[in-house]
Amino acid sequence: MITEFVEAYNAERKQLKKQANAERTRTERRLGEIEREIKRAVDAITKGAPPEPIIPRLRELEAERKILSERLETAREGDNVIVLHPKAIDRYKRAVTELADELKRGEPMEFATIRELVTAIIVHASPSRPGGAGTKANAEDDRSVRIE
Repeated sequence: MITEFVEAYNAERKQLKKQANAERTRTERRLGEIEREIKRAVDAITKGAPPEPIIPRLRELEAERKILSERLETAREGDNVIVLHPKAIDRYKRAVTELADELKRGEPMEFATIRELVTAIIVHASPSRPGGAGTKANAEDDRSVRIE
């Protein structure tokens, strides 16, 4: 089940990255067009064209360039996505199997096995539910468990 999840996750990440790359290419192309249009407008003004009809268009282009530059920067930051490495998944599955074996034997659990899976658990009571029903426990590594 974990393997199927990881395969689906990695496939989705690959598709999202492909879409992001296409969007980034379109944005970069449009930024180039804007730069060329701004240059042509400035050249026209320096060659004696009246600036009054050109200046509003320059302002529009500057505003669009700012928006697209910010979008491009955000897209670059979005590239920092963690890919689930197959070896890490195998190690996780092995640790879960070892923990299950310890529980089946009824012997004292190896705390190292548990620490390998979860470094901390933070419990948040649900104030909107009587008796804390629906309390949520979060493992430090972003895995979440709902306790009902």
